[in-house]
Formats: sequence, C-alpha cells, structure tokens
Amino acid sequence: MHPAIIRTRPHPAGFTLIELLTVLSIVAILAAVGTPALQNLLMDMRMTTRINEFVSHLHLARSEAVHRQQRIALCPSSDQTTCAKAPQWQHGWIVFVNSIVNSHGSEVHESSEEILRMQDQQHPSLTIRTVSRNPIEFQPEGTAGGSTATITFCDTRGASKARAVVLSIGGRVRLTDKQPGTRKPLSCV
Repeated sequence: MHPAIIRTRPHPAGFTLIELLTVLSIVAILAAVGTPALQNLLMDMRMTTRINEFVSHLHLARSEAVHRQQRIALCPSSDQTTCAKAPQWQHGWIVFVNSIVNSHGSEVHESSEEILRMQDQQHPSLTIRTVSRNPIEFQPEGTAGGSTATITFCDTRGASKARAVVLSIGGRVRLTDKQPGTRKPLSCV
C-alpha cells in the first residue's frame, strides 16, 4: 500500500482590507498628532542655528580685536559688502576690521577695510532686531565699547518663542528669553 499524501492549503500572503484600513487609520492619526510637534521642532532648530551663527560671529569679532589689536565691527548687511542703516540683522551681516574713522564716524564699512566674515539671509521667516547698536564694535582690549546690546530673534510664532542675545559692555555674551533687567517677555515688534 501506498502511504496517503496529505496536502495542506497554502496560507494567503497579504493583508485583508480591514487590516490595511486599520493600519492606515493609525498612521493618519499619528501623522495628524505629530506634524505640529515636528514643525515646532524644525522652527526651534532653525532659530537655534541662526542664534549660534550670530554668537559665533560675535566671538570671532572679539577674538580678532584682541589678536589684531584693532577695532573689529559686526554690522547688519543685506549685500554683504556695506553696513545697512536699519538695525535689522535678518538679511545678513558682515564682520570687518574697522580701521577708518571718517566724517560718518566708524559706523560704515569702507571699501578698503578688510571683511573677515559674511553671513547672508538663510531663514526669511526669522527676524533679528536690535534697537540699541548698529554696528557692534569690539575694542582692542576685547570690550564692546559703547553700551550693552540686545539682539532679539523672533519667528512666526511670536514673542512666546523669542530669544535674545545680550552683549555686555565688557564683551560677554549671554542668551535670554526675558527682557534684560526685567522678568518681562521679549517683544517681537
């Protein structure tokens, strides 16, 4: 006698329609919940990057002033060759050796003055403003002669997410989310 051959049915490979719809529903819910958080994270990273770029240029200007024993300035610039009149830094800035004082004072970049670094606009949704200093100048001893400066960084989320870089007369840089000397929130207007 021959042994009996047992045949098994193959299991179907794939998903049922109900399984597929369940998975797609879960993915849609997670995407709806996670998208605003992801957008906030991206905006936080964009602002942090821009603040770090600005602070690194402040540190560069200060160290070059001490190293070269010359005045080094950082000013807003939309064309990366001349200083802008308005203290709006979001269009970019330049760091230059501020060796010429003429009838305009030392607030302009002359064509013969060496530009050490340039930064152009990278994030059009970000505004960077100061009401006090334009340009920021470091003296040969490393001080930021003149007065303190507060540079405020804002994006489309408004004052609740604003950050500021505060520069002391001595050249020290610190970050804050409050108006210097108060507990009031920063202003983005």
